[in-house]
Amino acid sequence: MAFDGRLLERSSRYVLSTPIAEGGMASVHLARLVAEEGFARTVAVKRLHATYARDPHFVQMFLDEARIAARIQHPNIVDTLDVVAGDGELFVVMDYVHGESLATLLAAGSQQKTRLAPAVVSAIVCGALRGLHAAHEATNEKGEKLELIHRDVSPQNVFVGVDGFARVIDFGVAKALGRMQSTRDGEVKGKLSYMAPEQMLAQRIDRRADVFSAAVVLWEGLTGRRLFQADDSLGTMGLVMQSTIKPPSSVSPEISAALDAVVVRGLQRDAGKRFQTALEMANALEAAQPSAPPHEVGAAVQGLAAEALSTRAGLIRSLEDSAIATTPPPTRLASAPRHLGVTEISVPGAVISPPQPPRPRWPLVAGALALALVAFFAGNLLRPDGAPPEPVVQTPPEPVVQTPPPPEPTPAPVLTTPEPTPPQVTAAAALPPPPPPPAVTPPPTRPAAKKARDCANPFRIDAKGIKRPRPECFD
Repeated sequence: MAFDGRLLERSSRYVLSTPIAEGGMASVHLARLVAEEGFARTVAVKRLHATYARDPHFVQMFLDEARIAARIQHPNIVDTLDVVAGDGELFVVMDYVHGESLATLLAAGSQQKTRLAPAVVSAIVCGALRGLHAAHEATNEKGEKLELIHRDVSPQNVFVGVDGFARVIDFGVAKALGRMQSTRDGEVKGKLSYMAPEQMLAQRIDRRADVFSAAVVLWEGLTGRRLFQADDSLGTMGLVMQSTIKPPSSVSPEISAALDAVVVRGLQRDAGKRFQTALEMANALEAAQPSAPPHEVGAAVQGLAAEALSTRAGLIRSLEDSAIATTPPPTRLASAPRHLGVTEISVPGAVISPPQPPRPRWPLVAGALALALVAFFAGNLLRPDGAPPEPVVQTPPEPVVQTPPPPEPTPAPVLTTPEPTPPQVTAAAALPPPPPPPAVTPPPTRPAAKKARDCANPFRIDAKGIKRPRPECFD
């Protein structure tokens, strides 16, 4: 098998193989989902035939299929992953299951002169019935039941994986009651050999129509033969409506009476006499014939379809190799802002700068403190009263006297303090105490004043209240 060698125009994410299956309405392809950062996945793509892709009625029905199938979440239903539309084509992307349809397995068994064991058939049909029940119970976004009916349950639409689980596929002819897009008047959908009588007569149907179809599938799985088959459509319809339905044990004597009873009840032409739900029939079937474990079902699939599975596995490997060249380059991620404190994660292929250490803030704090101190001392130096700033010493100096007294005699010297010089304040001397003021030569003294005539009191009281000797009285 070859590849069409192109990416889908709209999504640019899928690489398709040539068809691996053909139906009346669409073809099925293997495909490779190719996304960014190396993510890839093998999927199955259902591609509407070009004849139908140009018909708005069928296009709408196809879209309805995808929307409905997306509402069903169950292990026995193949997941719908995506819908791609454009350029006159329509695709539904589904999860790929490595396995084969029950129709292929039954045909292979007929060629190999063998039949599936009743326990394996029970496991397959029970899985399909549980998947159908999930579809019948599906609801819309408001929680209202969709009243969904598959309407085309057949061996072709029951897919069995090598993992041992059966899945229902192809809701292409499903119809949810009350949806806006309705089918054409009088149009009968589904395969006549598996159609319930009321559906064949175009009467109102419900989930019990799927129960009848599942019972036909069960009968054929147990016997390895077709139940309703004629040379033409009219003859097939006559068999469904009027022929005598024999139990499976009439063909396969090993079938138990309990299993016969389940099949016969599911095939009642009167819908009121059938199982009323698919889950009810699944439980009855499980009780009449316990299901084989998944590994036995998977082994049966491998034994009957080994060649086809091997061919498909090789096709998948080729598809993966072909898709590598179409993988887009990894996205370059931008670094997170440094000031937000975002933890940066290393991503393969991303270009991210190493984190920068935070800048120290102590120079800013020290500078602000120094400016504050300079402003403080400058304010004191420029006060309106002209007073000098308070020196940073424990004992303040004496105030400056306008006319200093003459020098004291040696026997009793008078202590004088030179006029202090205002200190030069800098930002660096903000915190430690200033150094002692430099020695200043005292100003020249004036000649001694003449002795006072009255020295009866040779002492005086200075401005601080200290008693000091009067020099003129001690010449």
